[in-house]
Amino acid sequence: MLALDKKVVTAVLFVAVVLAASSIALGQDAPSTAFEDISGFMGLLTRIFNFLFGLFLVAASFLFLYAGVVYLLARGNTEELDKAKSILVWSVVAVAVAVVAWGIPKAIQGFLATGQ
Repeated sequence: MLALDKKVVTAVLFVAVVLAASSIALGQDAPSTAFEDISGFMGLLTRIFNFLFGLFLVAASFLFLYAGVVYLLARGNTEELDKAKSILVWSVVAVAVAVVAWGIPKAIQGFLATGQ
Protein backbone atom coordinates (compact mmCIF):
# COMPACT_ATOMS: atom_id res chain seq x y z
CA MET A 1 0.00 0.00 0.00
CA LEU A 2 2.93 2.34 0.65
CA ALA A 3 4.18 1.94 -2.94
CA LEU A 4 0.76 2.97 -4.23
CA ASP A 5 0.88 6.12 -2.10
CA LYS A 6 4.27 7.06 -3.54
CA LYS A 7 2.93 6.55 -7.06
CA VAL A 8 -0.09 8.72 -6.34
CA VAL A 9 2.03 11.49 -4.83
CA THR A 10 4.48 11.32 -7.75
CA ALA A 11 1.65 11.51 -10.29
CA VAL A 12 -0.01 14.44 -8.53
CA LEU A 13 3.27 16.35 -8.28
CA PHE A 14 4.05 15.65 -11.95
CA VAL A 15 0.68 17.00 -13.02
CA ALA A 16 1.18 20.06 -10.82
CA VAL A 17 4.60 20.77 -12.33
CA VAL A 18 3.27 20.40 -15.86
CA LEU A 19 0.32 22.70 -15.14
CA ALA A 20 2.51 25.28 -13.44
CA ALA A 21 5.05 25.24 -16.26
CA SER A 22 2.38 25.59 -18.91
CA SER A 23 0.67 28.45 -17.09
CA ILE A 24 3.98 30.25 -16.69
CA ALA A 25 4.80 29.72 -20.37
CA LEU A 26 1.39 30.96 -21.50
CA GLY A 27 1.58 34.04 -19.28
CA GLN A 28 4.88 35.30 -20.65
CA ASP A 29 5.25 37.94 -23.31
CA ALA A 30 7.81 37.68 -26.05
CA PRO A 31 11.24 38.36 -24.56
CA SER A 32 12.77 41.68 -25.43
CA THR A 33 16.32 41.71 -26.70
CA ALA A 34 17.27 45.05 -25.19
CA PHE A 35 16.40 47.25 -22.27
CA GLU A 36 14.10 49.44 -24.35
CA ASP A 37 11.11 48.90 -22.06
CA ILE A 38 13.00 49.40 -18.79
CA SER A 39 13.30 52.96 -17.61
CA GLY A 40 16.45 52.95 -15.55
CA PHE A 41 17.53 51.04 -12.51
CA MET A 42 14.16 51.19 -10.73
CA GLY A 43 12.46 49.60 -13.73
CA LEU A 44 14.97 46.76 -13.65
CA LEU A 45 14.41 46.26 -9.93
CA THR A 46 10.65 46.27 -10.47
CA ARG A 47 10.91 43.59 -13.16
CA ILE A 48 13.16 41.43 -10.97
CA PHE A 49 10.84 41.82 -7.97
CA ASN A 50 7.76 40.98 -10.06
CA PHE A 51 9.49 37.87 -11.40
CA LEU A 52 10.45 36.75 -7.90
CA PHE A 53 6.91 37.45 -6.69
CA GLY A 54 5.58 35.19 -9.44
CA LEU A 55 8.01 32.44 -8.46
CA PHE A 56 6.92 32.81 -4.86
CA LEU A 57 3.28 32.38 -5.82
CA VAL A 58 4.13 29.23 -7.77
CA ALA A 59 6.00 27.90 -4.71
CA ALA A 60 3.01 28.74 -2.52
CA SER A 61 0.78 26.83 -4.93
CA PHE A 62 3.02 23.81 -4.51
CA LEU A 63 2.77 24.17 -0.73
CA PHE A 64 -1.02 24.21 -0.98
CA LEU A 65 -0.86 21.10 -3.15
CA TYR A 66 1.56 19.40 -0.76
CA ALA A 67 -0.70 20.20 2.19
CA GLY A 68 -3.62 18.69 0.30
CA VAL A 69 -1.67 15.51 -0.48
CA VAL A 70 -0.57 15.16 3.15
CA TYR A 71 -4.17 15.71 4.25
CA LEU A 72 -5.52 13.10 1.84
CA LEU A 73 -2.89 10.54 2.73
CA ALA A 74 -3.30 11.07 6.49
CA ARG A 75 -6.26 8.66 6.65
CA GLY A 76 -7.34 9.85 10.05
CA ASN A 77 -3.88 10.01 11.60
CA THR A 78 -4.14 13.08 13.82
CA GLU A 79 -0.41 13.89 13.64
CA GLU A 80 -0.49 13.95 9.84
CA LEU A 81 -3.72 15.96 9.84
CA ASP A 82 -2.16 18.52 12.15
CA LYS A 83 0.92 18.63 9.92
CA ALA A 84 -1.24 19.28 6.85
CA LYS A 85 -3.21 22.00 8.64
CA SER A 86 0.00 23.63 9.81
CA ILE A 87 1.45 23.62 6.28
CA LEU A 88 -1.77 25.12 4.94
CA VAL A 89 -1.95 27.84 7.60
CA TRP A 90 1.68 28.90 7.16
CA SER A 91 1.40 28.91 3.39
CA VAL A 92 -1.65 31.20 3.66
CA VAL A 93 0.30 33.45 6.04
CA ALA A 94 3.23 33.51 3.60
CA VAL A 95 0.98 34.47 0.69
CA ALA A 96 -0.66 37.20 2.77
CA VAL A 97 2.73 38.64 3.75
CA ALA A 98 3.90 38.51 0.12
CA VAL A 99 0.78 40.27 -1.14
CA VAL A 100 1.16 42.98 1.51
CA ALA A 101 4.87 43.32 0.66
CA TRP A 102 3.93 43.67 -3.00
CA GLY A 103 1.08 46.10 -2.31
CA ILE A 104 2.79 48.53 0.06
CA PRO A 105 5.31 49.87 -2.50
CA LYS A 106 2.52 50.11 -5.09
CA ALA A 107 0.37 52.09 -2.64
CA ILE A 108 3.25 54.39 -1.71
CA GLN A 109 4.11 54.91 -5.37
CA GLY A 110 0.49 55.71 -6.16
CA PHE A 111 0.29 58.08 -3.21
CA LEU A 112 3.45 59.92 -4.24
CA ALA A 113 2.43 60.05 -7.90
CA THR A 114 -0.92 61.68 -7.16
CA GLY A 115 0.54 64.02 -4.53
CA GLN A 116 -2.33 63.56 -2.09
